[in-house]
Amino acid sequence: MEFTQYLSRRAGRSILASIVCFALASGQYLCAQGKDLPDGKGKDKVIKSCTSCHGTEEIISHKLDRQGWVDLIEDMKRLGLELKKPDYDDVLEYLVTNFNGAPAKPKQAR
Repeated sequence: MEFTQYLSRRAGRSILASIVCFALASGQYLCAQGKDLPDGKGKDKVIKSCTSCHGTEEIISHKLDRQGWVDLIEDMKRLGLELKKPDYDDVLEYLVTNFNGAPAKPKQAR
């Protein structure tokens, strides 16, 4: 085997190894992204839609009422988020259910 063929094969193996490592690391990163989010309907869509640009800590740090989440999602759509209607509804419900900043209702006196 010529030296150039050896280098070419070696470079191909290095590139393949790099791709595999990157894919594994990315998968672990994406899995870790959802660990701190509560389980519930829409969680997978939140992970897919929201964590492609930022981490879950950004989601968790917000406590918004329904209109606040609608406004924030609309802002994200203006920045490039692509979210179809059924997914939009699931994402919104998940966020409102799990990260709602609406004021607590006062307890009624007995």
